[in-house]
Amino acid sequence: MILVSRRIVTTGLVVGLMLATGFPQTVRKPTSKQAESLRTFLQKYVGEPYPPFEREAPTRYSSALVDLNDDGTKEVIVYLSGRGWCGTGGCVMLILAPDGESYRLVTETTITRPPIRVLATKSDGWHDISVLAAGGGIQPGYEAELSFDGETFPSNPSVVPAHPLKNKVHGKTVISEMSKEEALYPNQILLGELPEGSETIVPGQSIGKLRLGTKKDELAVSWQAKPDSIIAHDDSCKDTEVVWFDNESRWHLPGVHAYLADDVVYEITSEWDKRFKLQSIGIVFGMKLSDLQAVLPDGKLLQLKDSAPERPGEADKFFWIDSGRGIAFGLDYPRGSTPQNRLHRIHPLHRIVDSITVFRPQHQFQPQGCANPIQPLVPVEASTIE
Repeated sequence: MILVSRRIVTTGLVVGLMLATGFPQTVRKPTSKQAESLRTFLQKYVGEPYPPFEREAPTRYSSALVDLNDDGTKEVIVYLSGRGWCGTGGCVMLILAPDGESYRLVTETTITRPPIRVLATKSDGWHDISVLAAGGGIQPGYEAELSFDGETFPSNPSVVPAHPLKNKVHGKTVISEMSKEEALYPNQILLGELPEGSETIVPGQSIGKLRLGTKKDELAVSWQAKPDSIIAHDDSCKDTEVVWFDNESRWHLPGVHAYLADDVVYEITSEWDKRFKLQSIGIVFGMKLSDLQAVLPDGKLLQLKDSAPERPGEADKFFWIDSGRGIAFGLDYPRGSTPQNRLHRIHPLHRIVDSITVFRPQHQFQPQGCANPIQPLVPVEASTIE
């Protein structure tokens, strides 16, 4: 795992304090002055944006104001994301303490993943913190406990003095995977102008003119005025799916799906819509896995278990996923290609790319948003599928 020095990831803004009982409680958001002070500190800490990273996966952050030592003053937990700040095991978490009008660094902890929890237990007067330790060779993942030693917290959740949290400990999630992210350099044009037309897919950023982070009431301005379908997933993660069909496609398949949580787009999928071309590669729809591996070698193959029963006569779907860039490719047999047809060579025998999804880099890819959490994605060897 390679981690560029002092680079950070973030996912959302939550504010909490610890009650006398030891349980965190969400409170008001930081003032605009506090928010600006934090961004200024982080920009100085991170340094000037590095263009290759900032174009592909701009630095973003989530933060939580929490009184970690119960002295009446709130410390700040920060989770930074971006191509330069994450490894296969996760991204960097910072713990900051107030220092006049600014902050000072208490701890920099690498390879962390949300949820980040502030626990009811204490060590040396400070509340313990837990993070998810997973990926980068850590199998299976587990919740790691980080305890204060009088000066700092552990810098790596996978080695001592950090340790797996074996017993259930009450606490409060202050930064989750769904937490709102802030741009570290909000006034900088990181991607530049998109190529002519609206057909470009930018990993971790956009499909056409539809970008991650777009608010629901801005969809008509940034994308298209009227969607063909709006579906509320009330029985799962309570997100919303907005669909625009590609009515000109001879395949008559859905064109674009946008998945929104808290009225903000967090994932975008295009299904066999050849209007869209992948940045620097071109049309990917119809590619075989071997071709995809050749042009995007950093991905991993995962199987969506138990997805076949939803589609009679079909097999489980597979995905080639590059979480560092924030892009996933759905691999399936051509529509209408049943097992019987494949046996008699009526249709091609190979799975091909039939969908492309962009999501926030280093975040978990969720097929069809988070509507089907009971279907796990399981790593498999590429040699196991045609």
